[in-house]
Amino acid sequence: HAWQPGDALMWDNACTMHRRDPFDPAHARLMKRTTILPPAELAVPF
Repeated sequence: HAWQPGDALMWDNACTMHRRDPFDPAHARLMKRTTILPPAELAVPF
C-alpha cells in the first residue's frame, strides 16, 4: 500500500501485535484514537 493524504486506518487493538516500520522522523505523523463502548452483552471479557 502506498499511503496517500486522506487515508485512514482502523484496527482491533485486542487482536493486533504492536510494532511499526521505520519512518522518516522529518515527516509529521497524525494519530487519533477512537474508542467504542459496546453494550455489555456484546463486550468481550478480558
